[in-house]
Amino acid sequence: FISNANKGTKKGNVHFDGSVSGKNLTERQKASLKGLRVIAESLGIDIYVFESPLGKDGKRQGANGWYDPSDNSIHIDLYAGANGDSLMLFTAAHELTHFIREWSPAKFKSFADFLLNEYGTHGKSVEELIRNKMEVLKENGRITADMTEEHAYDLAYEEVIADSCEAMLTDS
Repeated sequence: FISNANKGTKKGNVHFDGSVSGKNLTERQKASLKGLRVIAESLGIDIYVFESPLGKDGKRQGANGWYDPSDNSIHIDLYAGANGDSLMLFTAAHELTHFIREWSPAKFKSFADFLLNEYGTHGKSVEELIRNKMEVLKENGRITADMTEEHAYDLAYEEVIADSCEAMLTDS
């Protein structure tokens, strides 16, 4: 499905920051890490697992994860999820969508069409989903005033597709 510039030239791996390596992991975290290893090795990408800090309220702070196109890596919080639920594979699915977009725009378009058709609209138009996502991205500072409308729209579209990829994982 994915033609990756790294595949065949680089072996992907899962890396841990210092705070993660000595942790007692839950069964869900152990299973997720096994899945992340398969993804990393299969696609030839590096996945970095980190531990987000606890806020004063006792909840995890910061991003669940991100894709870094500068080195083609994915970064995943050990406690990813709205409530620190250790949903690393959902976050990985989301971030892999950005990876697909970067390395195979044509296949990303096919994948996006499939996801929106099967999982993404929830009774709303695609345009409505994108506009709603644009508002969320503005609120959290990912869409800024100096960004063109086209760039903001493309960013929101990609995020809608990434969210739909997460939904695909819950489809039994």
